Amino acid sequence: MRNEQETIEQYRKEEKEVFSFAEDLLEFVTFEVAKEFIEPKLLKDYESGKEKWTFIKPTRTNILKKIRDYMEFALGKAEDHRGLSAERSIEHFKHWVWLLGDKDYKTIDWENYTNYGTPILKQICEVYEIDFPEDNHKLVSMSQGKKCDIECEGCGE
Repeated sequence: MRNEQETIEQYRKEEKEVFSFAEDLLEFVTFEVAKEFIEPKLLKDYESGKEKWTFIKPTRTNILKKIRDYMEFALGKAEDHRGLSAERSIEHFKHWVWLLGDKDYKTIDWENYTNYGTPILKQICEVYEIDFPEDNHKLVSMSQGKKCDIECEGCGE
């Protein structure tokens, strides 16, 4: 598991990227640590009690729950060819798997974003023992780098 210091270092690296979704990492650090990265107006809301900071203790169980709970949504975005949403889903998974701090991060081919990231989602399902919808021909084809159907112009070979 990554510790709070490692998480903040990763956040600092990523927050400078143009399309960064590094804020995913902040929910796994305490408010006291995260507050330097929260925009001023929102920070006032948290400090005044208008908003409540949602801290998720970075345990393997909690992170795996995030991964499992989000998978159906992510598969739906990929299947529906929702480019930005599908890409953001992959970014969430990158952060959650990174937070686990185990070798599995390197076993997933994060660069294989063909077909809206479906091959990546399939690998995550395999690594973390999540049921992949094998009865869904469209997703199975997409996860193999093939077109979801003959007429599709958005994915496949």
